[in-house]
Amino acid sequence: MGELIGITGPIGSGKSTVAQYFADMQPDHALYETWYVVAEIATAFNEALKAELAYETTHNKIELANQVLIWLPDAISESLHHDVVWNQLAFTQHDAIAKPDVYEKLFAYLDKVEKQPKLLQTRITPETKEEFRILLQWLGSYLVTKISKTIWYDELLRRIQLRDPTTSLVLISGVRYPSDAEV
Repeated sequence: MGELIGITGPIGSGKSTVAQYFADMQPDHALYETWYVVAEIATAFNEALKAELAYETTHNKIELANQVLIWLPDAISESLHHDVVWNQLAFTQHDAIAKPDVYEKLFAYLDKVEKQPKLLQTRITPETKEEFRILLQWLGSYLVTKISKTIWYDELLRRIQLRDPTTSLVLISGVRYPSDAEV
């Protein structure tokens, strides 16, 4: 791999535009968007949520979230190449009360799905990602907290080394976590 440039900034600040500018300057480039990797796990989360809601086993948001999280270790292993067990992801009511900032986006997303159940029928794409932003943000930070500070960066690097090992310029748009930038 040649030069690696990570681009960070607030929502709507032009990260993708800057990445495209660099890409246009170097024909031998590869462009990666971090949100695509998070979206793979978010898609698995939505599939599990849709299945759990179909069975109507609970109306308690913490129980529902944990029932959905039971299904995620396989998706995390397959997409992110990290071995995870369910109890690493599970949380209790005490956790939700003690650290409300960790779970508020999850609960906001569950509320949104309750009001807009058709959301679970919608694919996460560049055109629809705004609809899923709170889920993407929650999963992104939750897996950093629960599994590894570099979980997203590790997977992006694995993919880059697998697909673009000799590319002159590799751009990563949407570097989100300080631990990613440090590496």
